[in-house]
Amino acid sequence: VDGTKSAARDLARSNPLCIPLCFAVLASVVQSWRLMLITLLCMFCANTLCFAALTWIAESGWIMSTSVPIMSESTLMALTFDYSLFLLVRFQEELALGAGLMQAVSASIRRSGHVILGSGLTLCYCSLAVQQLPLEESHSLSIGILMAILCAMSVNMFVTPVVLLAFPEFLSFGALRGDCMRKENTEEVKHNENASGTIVMAAASRLGVLRQESSRTYDFESNDDENVYISSSDEDQEVGQSLSSRTEGKLRRRALAQQNVSSFWQWWSRVCTTSQCSFCVVGIVIIACIMALTGSTAIHLNLTQVTMDFALLGPEGSQTLETLNRIGQDFSKGIMGPTTVMFVARGVDSLQAERGAIYMPEVWKSMNFMLKFIEKELLDGGRLGSIASPVYLSSHAHSPIEVPANSAKSADETQVSLTTMVQVQELKYILDQMLNAERTASLAMITPDLRMTSPEAIDWTRQLRDIIRVQNANAQSPVDVYMVSQTAAMMDVEEGVFGRVPNLVLFSLIGCLLMMGFLFRS
Repeated sequence: VDGTKSAARDLARSNPLCIPLCFAVLASVVQSWRLMLITLLCMFCANTLCFAALTWIAESGWIMSTSVPIMSESTLMALTFDYSLFLLVRFQEELALGAGLMQAVSASIRRSGHVILGSGLTLCYCSLAVQQLPLEESHSLSIGILMAILCAMSVNMFVTPVVLLAFPEFLSFGALRGDCMRKENTEEVKHNENASGTIVMAAASRLGVLRQESSRTYDFESNDDENVYISSSDEDQEVGQSLSSRTEGKLRRRALAQQNVSSFWQWWSRVCTTSQCSFCVVGIVIIACIMALTGSTAIHLNLTQVTMDFALLGPEGSQTLETLNRIGQDFSKGIMGPTTVMFVARGVDSLQAERGAIYMPEVWKSMNFMLKFIEKELLDGGRLGSIASPVYLSSHAHSPIEVPANSAKSADETQVSLTTMVQVQELKYILDQMLNAERTASLAMITPDLRMTSPEAIDWTRQLRDIIRVQNANAQSPVDVYMVSQTAAMMDVEEGVFGRVPNLVLFSLIGCLLMMGFLFRS
């Protein structure tokens, strides 16, 4: 229990730090809350598609660890911010250099697209290399990270250019940044106004820190809308070169620019800016919205755990792991993860508590009634599981056995000898194993025929928790009931960690948008 709480607490501490930092880096570079909306849309689509794919893989029989969702989510968040930063910054730089909207989008796809593709393919290769590790858990983690990389790469490469072209006026307003404009360095003039500034500028120029650059303009007359840079300085304009020489210079520079861009990226930029691609992206966004609300995606993370993943940390091919898998397949599915229910007589913490309070008629009757209710409502009358306790025994192969309180107390006080009946000795042994030394608490082992951490086991555990909650809320009840199980521990971790993610994202989004809108007024 302490381990699960510690894991949930550590992850809950890291998310409030990582998400705002990602937004802060993106905001400081992009400086436009309008363009940041594209990043959020890409994150939403990539997240939905990634977890939908992971759910389909898990339902097909692939062993998925409970750590796959959080690892995939972290990878997806990092790459979505990173790739979106590449494309949006390049788009702003092209606008600052004088390009039109279509040319800026096309150039950002050509120039930054190959960086995203190279980075994504490299990460995919590294994630596939993890498959060679002799651990079952690493295999599922590799698949989860691979899907996160592919979704982040494909969504950013398709959604970003289409959205930029779909809403040009809204997104272009405030998209220009002052640090992207090619103009004279005003800081140099300020430093030269005094002697110390002159020394600093001279040293910087000698070291190559500051560099004079000629202004650059665009020529959009090429057939494939290639952005061609033409270097023209004030000296050239004063000299007044002839029109023919300037035309020849344009042609040479245009040829060099064409050589710098491969035919693949020219084709990719044209495809991403077509109407057919726009309709495809709109369809993906609509499907992602529907799946996020109704399908088994990131909102339903528990559906990715349908196997006995508690044994995944064992080495590949080990006899222990093979034995555990056979037990989970050939025997009762819940045999490796039974639910332990503890009954505690109320008032045992007070000074008036007496030894043997568990044998009080009202306490014993309450325990018996609750176990019979669990058998009827959750175990289908004993056909879907078994109950083992000093109070009540149930199994699908035998009729239920109720142990009277007087018989249990008498067997507990009996001194075992050679003449003691075997039934009394067995009952005394059970009492010693399942009652505490003060005889104020009792254990009950409930084993449903459900595979641990499966969706059915999670639903069953929720129903049992509801029953226990109602029992403890009854002020007239003579016992307090507690429950411990592996499935419940996993649920606590998921609810503690993933339950905070939507609130953190919403809080970070609102705060960052308000801050960027106030500071940059864009």
